[in-house]
Amino acid sequence: MSYTKLFEIHNIGLSSSNMGKLLEKFNNFNINSYITKDEIQKSITQKKLIDNIINFLIANNIIEIVEDNKEFYKVVVEFPSTHKEKEFELYKNQKLYLSQKTLITKKLKSYIKKIGYIVKLDLANSTSNSGNVKLKDSLLNIEFPNFVKKSIQKYFYANKGYLIAQYGDEAFLFFFEERDAKRYLNSMIEEYKETLSLEFKKYNQNLETIQDKLYLKVFLANSIISNLIYDDYNLPSFENMGAMKYISRVEKPFKEQILKIKNINVDKFFIVSDIKLDEYFIEEKILSEDKTSYMIFYKIDNSIEY
Repeated sequence: MSYTKLFEIHNIGLSSSNMGKLLEKFNNFNINSYITKDEIQKSITQKKLIDNIINFLIANNIIEIVEDNKEFYKVVVEFPSTHKEKEFELYKNQKLYLSQKTLITKKLKSYIKKIGYIVKLDLANSTSNSGNVKLKDSLLNIEFPNFVKKSIQKYFYANKGYLIAQYGDEAFLFFFEERDAKRYLNSMIEEYKETLSLEFKKYNQNLETIQDKLYLKVFLANSIISNLIYDDYNLPSFENMGAMKYISRVEKPFKEQILKIKNINVDKFFIVSDIKLDEYFIEEKILSEDKTSYMIFYKIDNSIEY
């Protein structure tokens, strides 16, 4: 049984504030801990309800009587961590993050004048006014950012790549090696197709035009690493890195010169790269807004296997 059954205790007349106090009390007890009737009673102000509360907790398998002792009970469900445990977990994670940040920064310094790889993840048509506003807000500001952070985590702790920056529906990631950037794209796309793309499909189902539909845009580019920018609090970013410029200059022209002119409808995602990632990528030349010619390789919707 889940501790969430406790939220139904309002049915016996317990007020919202007392529900909060009762949950706070149980937050201080681990599963298989012991608690007395007196401790439960002291945590609320509606003292007359104590017997009803005890009966509710027993009936919903939140506590159980210890050897026929109706004043002494064992907690039989796991409640969220106590405040101190949460503080410790936060401290431990922060310490691990800072330690890893130091290693990443040190490695980056040794990669100055070497090749690095930038990946940009972005959601198409995020500024469209069509669709379910509440669902879209959740997808853009909660689910997508969480998806990105989870997708890069193992590369960060393996010293292979990290999340440079995230701004709502777009994110920039860095990788030291081409093979890791490719592996990331492969695993990320597979996870995306099994999770977020299904949520986007729900959002898109009542939208008529491709210009309103949400889907994933992926850009990959490589260039020499130079001009690291870092401080005590943030992971290093890059100033004037060629890969960043490449992505910014091909992003808009790709949609205008390839998708629009060729009348291509994107269902789930597309990938644009400055290198040919596999034999299924199509090679094209596009012109940036300043009329500079760029070679790109792109792939739309199909499964990626490297």
